[in-house]
Amino acid sequence: MAADGCPEGAREALLELAERYHSEDKAHPGQARKRSSWAIAAALTIALVNIPLVTWVHSGYVEPKGPPFPNAYRLPTPYRIYPNGFVYSSLVPPQLERFADEDDDNQKSPVLLYEDDKLLPLPHTRGYVIAEKGMGRYSHQKGRFYFSSSDNTDARSNRRSYWLVLPAAP
Repeated sequence: MAADGCPEGAREALLELAERYHSEDKAHPGQARKRSSWAIAAALTIALVNIPLVTWVHSGYVEPKGPPFPNAYRLPTPYRIYPNGFVYSSLVPPQLERFADEDDDNQKSPVLLYEDDKLLPLPHTRGYVIAEKGMGRYSHQKGRFYFSSSDNTDARSNRRSYWLVLPAAP
């Protein structure tokens, strides 16, 4: 993208188009004038809409933060489980599948959940409690990771990255 916000080559293409139609105007003044006026108006309209749109889209982009640790796995974009709750779910990477909690009595998962670089405080929480209270609670179950953001914002759109971290063995 050029410094003025136009995509590379867009300005040159517009100028070339205008020059081509201008030369046709000289060759066939009556017929070409209607066609060239319409084409130039369309090209300018597209350019005038495209430049602010590209600038606006680019200004809202935030580069995702890197992993908090070398052994971190980024969660794919989650989706909400309950329409009126704070719980979200995401697939667990295959490398971490064997560490999952098996049931409420066997909560063995050592996997930690980070929101960007902040450790979320409440692991091994039951699903209904995550849905009701949220506030950084999470649970690692077979095949899925259930969690809430630290402040109960929508984990799909709060521009935070969620990382699963398997602590190194002592």
